Amino acid sequence: MNLRYENNLYGSDDSGSLKHSEIVFKVIATIDKFNMINPGDSVLISISGGPDSVFLAYLFYLIKNKYKLELYSFHLDHMTRNGDSARDADFVENFCSGLKIKLFSEKIDAQKWCIERKMNFQEGARILRKNLLEKYLLENSINKIAIAHNADDNLETFFMNLLRGSGLRGVSGIKPVSGNLIRPLINSSKEEIVCFLDSNKIGYCIDKTNLEVKYLRNRIRNILIPELEDKFGISFKNKVLNTVETLRTVNDYIEAEALRIIKGIIKRQGINISDIYNMGFIKIPVAFIEDLDNSIKTALVFKLIELVNGEAKDIVSANINDILKFCYSGGENKKIDLLNGINFVKEKEHLYIYDGSKIDLYEILDENCLKLKSEKEYIVVDKDDIRIMLKSNITSNVILRVAGNAGTINQLHKTNMDFNETGIELTAGILNAPKIDKNTIMNSYTNEAYMDLDSIRFPVIVRNWRNGDKFYPLGMHKEKKLQDFFTDIKVPFHLRSSIPIFCDSEKIIWIGNFRIDDRIKIKDKTKKIFYLKITEN
Repeated sequence: MNLRYENNLYGSDDSGSLKHSEIVFKVIATIDKFNMINPGDSVLISISGGPDSVFLAYLFYLIKNKYKLELYSFHLDHMTRNGDSARDADFVENFCSGLKIKLFSEKIDAQKWCIERKMNFQEGARILRKNLLEKYLLENSINKIAIAHNADDNLETFFMNLLRGSGLRGVSGIKPVSGNLIRPLINSSKEEIVCFLDSNKIGYCIDKTNLEVKYLRNRIRNILIPELEDKFGISFKNKVLNTVETLRTVNDYIEAEALRIIKGIIKRQGINISDIYNMGFIKIPVAFIEDLDNSIKTALVFKLIELVNGEAKDIVSANINDILKFCYSGGENKKIDLLNGINFVKEKEHLYIYDGSKIDLYEILDENCLKLKSEKEYIVVDKDDIRIMLKSNITSNVILRVAGNAGTINQLHKTNMDFNETGIELTAGILNAPKIDKNTIMNSYTNEAYMDLDSIRFPVIVRNWRNGDKFYPLGMHKEKKLQDFFTDIKVPFHLRSSIPIFCDSEKIIWIGNFRIDDRIKIKDKTKKIFYLKITEN
């Protein structure tokens, strides 16, 4: 690893005194062209210690006063390369200290992290860095994240996506701006960056793994591009990059049109763009898109995948073409499994794109279940006087008062409610545990729940099951997804939305007619019992 480092330049913010300072003004022009920063912004700089990120940090140091910026930096020690990563971390700490830029740093075994998540190292490390950058951005109310992607990275990305068959979106290269993420060096070459640093004796680290040909990007960087440069001259780079910029402009226009169409569709469904990721799926009527131009339709599908999953990085044109074959009314139903848990389903007159790790296909297709997600809870239990308010989606509120003094089963109170268009008689009350025979509890019916009153955090509600619901089934000491519990006990999908789920303010306490949560079971020290019983009318 090559470390060259001097402190004598850090006190200066006058780029005119630096050698080869034309790159500084080139980057400023890029920042202004794409409106990357505004005066007064706070910027989090991702710095590895390599020449690109070192130059990026130094660049922001130079323009800090010009834009009145508040600067932060972030470094991740991957704990790799036989200790070299630790030396990079030390270098970055000294470098940022010299520039008086606040540094956030993490030390994580990235190789282990990737293996645990079954990711290759390059992709996994990228996701890990991205997650940590977003974490520090949010925790410190920072406006922008600056990444050191340069023109050479853009060229490599073009060839990578061309070879993968990623379509127009892929060959459009790296975007200068993606939300709050900015890439000020996107029009500057690696040669220009290294020349500036070397001429001004600014140190940086060399990562020898970049010379390996294990990964596709490295093979393109170290084999393909030098070969093309040798055969067609150095100007070929600029010619390709000019084409990439043209393709990006075209793609940006098409994607904007696709997003406009998506917003129009989901507005009719009463949801927002941000809701799509949280729900884990999107439903599109076929009639809304089947007559669109293929370029718009392709961009629309890419954008839908991105909205559901957070990104569409590994989706290629072949995946999209498979989907487009079924984007028409009538015909057969179809399910296509894509990468990263993303799935496409054509079901009758609708298209569904969903994240299988967030939501179950049958839950999506259960229209009644989806409709109930937005409905209000039906019952509130108030511990002060154990007042139970039953709220029906058809009738007005019904109030049932249970005696404040613990009673016996004969003293319990009952009321009727309408739950999911099913008539239910609910019996509720508080019992003295010493007066209740243990055999009564052991031999109780599944429509009854005996629960330790002190283990419940009031208020209590009853609602429909929701995607992601988990609880500790009685007798188990580990959490279980409710949809897996239903599968195990063979509850049909069309019946799941009619099962009342009782919850306190922290957790599910009872799957009505099936199982209570292990954490609220009756114990030897239980003094009072919270009792519920469901009877269907």
